Amino acid sequence: MASAAAVAAPASVVDRLLEERVRSGRPAVVPKYRYAQGRPVVVKREIWPRLLGLETGTTIEAVLATHAHWVAEVWLDSLPPRVIATPEDLAELAPRR
Repeated sequence: MASAAAVAAPASVVDRLLEERVRSGRPAVVPKYRYAQGRPVVVKREIWPRLLGLETGTTIEAVLATHAHWVAEVWLDSLPPRVIATPEDLAELAPRR
């Protein structure tokens, strides 16, 4: 399975993604930050089996690019949130003393 990463996205972004998931009826919703798709991605349970079986190195972005008809986008005029994928990324967020 692909590796997991955390994303520090504001609750308002998550709310907009969830609203679009209901409105569009599409099984996946991605944020688009100034012309680049980002995270977090909202995925309907019906496509979880496809994602849980990903081989190492295959990303959700690659699967969604292959199945563009699954995807709705929410355009945001902001920079993407930081992806926290390693212990070093997490350490950089710790308060400095």
